[in-house]
Amino acid sequence: MKELDYSPLNSSVTAEQIRQFKRAHSSSQSGELIFRLIIGTFILAIIGLAASILFEVEFSNPALILILLLVAGGIFVVLSLVRSRGQWERWIRMSRFALDNDLVFETETAPPGYAGMIFSIGENRAIQERISRLDDPFVDIAQYRYTTGSGKNKRTHHWTYLALKLDRRLPQMVLDSKLNNTILSNLPAIFTRSQVLELEGDFNSKFKLYCPKEYETDALYIFTPDLMSALMDKAAALDVEVVDDWIFFYANGQLDLSTPEVLSQFFKIVQTVGKKVISQSARYADSRLQSPAEARSGLNSRLAADMIAPQGRRLKRGISWAAVSLMVGIFLLWLLIGHFGFGLFS
Repeated sequence: MKELDYSPLNSSVTAEQIRQFKRAHSSSQSGELIFRLIIGTFILAIIGLAASILFEVEFSNPALILILLLVAGGIFVVLSLVRSRGQWERWIRMSRFALDNDLVFETETAPPGYAGMIFSIGENRAIQERISRLDDPFVDIAQYRYTTGSGKNKRTHHWTYLALKLDRRLPQMVLDSKLNNTILSNLPAIFTRSQVLELEGDFNSKFKLYCPKEYETDALYIFTPDLMSALMDKAAALDVEVVDDWIFFYANGQLDLSTPEVLSQFFKIVQTVGKKVISQSARYADSRLQSPAEARSGLNSRLAADMIAPQGRRLKRGISWAAVSLMVGIFLLWLLIGHFGFGLFS
């Protein structure tokens, strides 16, 4: 992969260039902005009405009410336009970066059909921004979102991911970064503890490695000391998943893909960790698929199959006993305060 030029991400953008970019790339964005302005003004009117009732303020002059609503709406319009301009500037710079480096830039696209753990959860899945490389190996860097729950419990989840296509299928393996966890893991999926594999050196202080049972040797074949060192150096704060012929790197939240710092870090991961994974797995073959005849025929026939046995394709899901214990503890504390609270604080 050639050296990337990140200077377009810091280039200047004029108002005329924004207008041209809007016309060329999205008519729906303008409609969405108008819709937001109407909804925002309506919300401000409701807030003003509620405040007048709450504080018992009487507006006997209809003209005054209209002026106040227009002022509130004008403020909202200005703030929305400023925010919208900033977004268009970001997208223009990212589009220039992609064009200058033989990459593809897209916004608001349909969700990818990846097998990674974050791509099968929730509803309203969508990619907000993505920069991809179509040449081998395929690289996809994007902001991704989905929603879970409904009503008051509805929540939008944001992730930033790097997807890299591999040459071989591998057993599913997950590296849970300990640097981005709080009390509990931030992974959207839970795996049974019996699948945790302890590795050597400082790696266990940075990551928890999950691999299918009886695939421990296969995991050690892939995660060599030099690969572990590259992961600790370049991707210690990211969760990593290997599944089928893909490797994914996940960051919980929205990273700013319009900055050279963020994008260069992702492409460094591709050039170091990604390259090592591709190289290390180039001759991998799942021995559990072979028949006695295939075992006698040698490695080449197993390589030609490029498949993983059913027991290695997916990790077994589990229950977070730490989360259960935390919830039980909170519930017991609530009961305790409810029973003795008045006596404790009187």
